[in-house]
Amino acid sequence: MTSITDNTPCRYFPIGEVSNFLAIGWIDSGDGYPIGNIEREIFEKLKRIATASSKFNLWLPAAGGIHSCSLCQFDGPGSHGHVFVPGDGCLYVSPEAIIHYISVHSYFPPREFQEAVGKCPEPESMKYKKAVIDNGGREVIRKSKEAAQQVGGGSA
Repeated sequence: MTSITDNTPCRYFPIGEVSNFLAIGWIDSGDGYPIGNIEREIFEKLKRIATASSKFNLWLPAAGGIHSCSLCQFDGPGSHGHVFVPGDGCLYVSPEAIIHYISVHSYFPPREFQEAVGKCPEPESMKYKKAVIDNGGREVIRKSKEAAQQVGGGSA
């Protein structure tokens, strides 16, 4: 998987730069990463957000297929989706494997990300969808449609 430093622009997607996407949890076995314990309440909410985020993955072109956990010694689970957590004027973007990284490898996401998870509207709500769109999702939809038109010559 691609390794990206936490809280830096996430340029992972093949739609060009999305200005307010911040990467969280893009860790790899060759990198050091912060270790700690997050509150169970935050972890459980992040899992709910990850499930809801799968709907937003439909907006994004595929970007590299399935990735196996490089931190596991053998048979790390595979993942391919992304988790979207609306922040204050940004959209935190994590690989869906962040749930595994926290649970199994004690990855400790930055405090501001954990705070954003805590403040995040319930993920199946219209407030969540609006927060994602207002903090970067609208740009993703526009760029995805543009990319689809360039590739397919039609409309998305």
